[in-house]
Amino acid sequence: MFKIFMFLIVCISSSLVFADVENDSVFSSDGMHSMHYKCVDFKCDFWVKDNHATEVKLLSKIKARYPAISWLNPSLAQIVLSCGSDCNIKYYYHVKNGLSNPLQQVLAIEANKQCVLLATEKGLSIENIYSRKVSLKISYTDSSMKFDLTRAVMYVGMEATFDDKGGLIFNYTDENSRARHKYYKNVCM
Repeated sequence: MFKIFMFLIVCISSSLVFADVENDSVFSSDGMHSMHYKCVDFKCDFWVKDNHATEVKLLSKIKARYPAISWLNPSLAQIVLSCGSDCNIKYYYHVKNGLSNPLQQVLAIEANKQCVLLATEKGLSIENIYSRKVSLKISYTDSSMKFDLTRAVMYVGMEATFDDKGGLIFNYTDENSRARHKYYKNVCM
């Protein structure tokens, strides 16, 4: 009987040991909201709580390895999921607008105005996170940009940030291996 009992204990505890569990919580800078996730065997649930402990489930059973969550300002959070080398998918949660659709290849974000610079198959696009309204498109084949069209992944090596006036500061290496700098005024309104 003792051997059977010990066998059951070993079996139950070993199944708990081998389950891959990961969780994290991050509070907004004003302490009014918190973003949470829990992953069991790479199936993740994400939720947000306010300071009254009201819980809103955002995503359930999403396959992910080592997701990342953060607050970009007191009302906008992001969930980052890896989809392979040089690939990620981001969701945004705003306390008033809720959860965004998934966005792939976000190169820059202006959190207060809720717009992003996305790398797409055909070029770069500045869009609102929620309405997906496009305010600027830059084609990879635009001759004035002199993008290196021989790159396997076009956006590798590109760096971009938004300034506090809604302008985009964009840096990249052109087809002649020269550093290029562009500034686009008022593109994130």
